[in-house]
Amino acid sequence: MPGNTILGLAEAAAGASVADIQVSPGQTLTNAVLNVSQGSNDVAAAPFALPFLLSRGAGSYSATGAEEGAKLADNLRVL
Repeated sequence: MPGNTILGLAEAAAGASVADIQVSPGQTLTNAVLNVSQGSNDVAAAPFALPFLLSRGAGSYSATGAEEGAKLADNLRVL
């Protein structure tokens, strides 16, 4: 469902001449959130739990560590 949502957003934005959003399908949601936090990607669809886990360096982000995860999570915004 998150993938379909971002594809729909990209189509709607292009149809309204608001933005040209390029979608990279096939990324795991954990990697997509990490890429957005690092500035590699601009937008990602993800559950609210992932920024929380990143901010604490927990779960899938345990290798990132709590301090670095907190810094990266500060770069994220929710729409």
